[in-house]
Amino acid sequence: MGHIDQPQDLTAALRVIVNGAARDLPAQASVLDVARLLGIADDQMGVAIACAGIVVRRADWSTTKLSDDDHVEVVRAAAGG
Repeated sequence: MGHIDQPQDLTAALRVIVNGAARDLPAQASVLDVARLLGIADDQMGVAIACAGIVVRRADWSTTKLSDDDHVEVVRAAAGG
């Protein structure tokens, strides 16, 4: 008999650290998912996101997949003096 692949559990979660707090996200989550989790609009200006200390270009948010235990930092620009 041949080997039969088991179906992947698409509901499996991964845990990432977002701004110092542990968050559970669905498997295959991206940087864009973190932005949406934090209520950041797709066109919101003044937001930078870094994963593992490297800033991710906004154009790459949807394609930058996260892994278990990744550290993500989200920074929002603030005006003032």
